[in-house]
Amino acid sequence: MVYSLWQERNRRIFDNHFQPPQTAAEEIINLIRTHITNMEHKCIIPALIRDIWGLHGT
Repeated sequence: MVYSLWQERNRRIFDNHFQPPQTAAEEIINLIRTHITNMEHKCIIPALIRDIWGLHGT
């Protein structure tokens, strides 16, 4: 998440390119969702967390 925010900061400062906030948020959410899905012990992820992040198939 921090890396994504840092990249967005750099794009704004150095490239004068502004990504819509919704796009930046979706990028971060997808990174977190991918990380949770690829966790070694994903079978122990509580049902509430799976529901919040839309991980019903894991």
